[in-house]
Amino acid sequence: MNKVSRNEKDMKKYNVLIKKRRRRRIIRKTIFTSVLLVAVLCVLCLKLTYFNIKHVNVIGNKIVDSSSILELSNIKTGSNIFYLNTSKIEKSIATNNYIKSVKIKRKLPSIVDVYVKERRPVYYIKSGDGIVYLDNEAVVLERDSKLHSKDKYIQISNMNLEDANIGETVSSDKYVVQTLKEISDLSDRNTMNDQNIRITKVDISDKNNVKIYFSKMLVKVGYKRDMMNKLNKAIAIIDQRKLKNSKGYIDVSFQGNPVFHINK
Repeated sequence: MNKVSRNEKDMKKYNVLIKKRRRRRIIRKTIFTSVLLVAVLCVLCLKLTYFNIKHVNVIGNKIVDSSSILELSNIKTGSNIFYLNTSKIEKSIATNNYIKSVKIKRKLPSIVDVYVKERRPVYYIKSGDGIVYLDNEAVVLERDSKLHSKDKYIQISNMNLEDANIGETVSSDKYVVQTLKEISDLSDRNTMNDQNIRITKVDISDKNNVKIYFSKMLVKVGYKRDMMNKLNKAIAIIDQRKLKNSKGYIDVSFQGNPVFHINK
């Protein structure tokens, strides 16, 4: 009886061992087949004309021409979509000073979308015989011999440009960059709200004596702290008292009600 029992146990162990070996063989075959299929698919993807690029779309650009972006990308129609080195293409397009960021996306089987975010010229500085344009983050975009349109940009006065290179921020001072960003945001909000009370010039050379001009109306901001609230008070006065075309000043540099004076 004991001998029969031992034989049964041995048979069970043997069957378990056989099953394990079969499982291993099945797993190995499955892995091999999968790898082979992936390899075949990769070869087909790289060789079939079905995956050749037919269309390249540039999306998000308003300032830089699509043709200029496509030239920088060097994407060729007819080439295989999987051969694209997207990171290299993105870096190449970003060499344009007006391009803030780039993202390349493949849309299989044959379309490439180029998404760009642009830097928009907001400010200008008179420098020697020319004009230097800056975006809302104080990045120098270009130098030109003349001002394209005075009504579109905000002048920055009393700012040194000796060390400013194209594509770099005009100043390493965080105060300058942050202040210009806040002023730009406020200017954009006024435009969207159809108030048509436009900031025309800023002087932020002294952080304790910030000056903002709305045409001929000077707003004395004083120290930069709480600048947005101060400027909103000044804009409300200009709007309510219809002072948009007047010459004078509004002093919001202190706590309490603003003081204003209109030149006769």
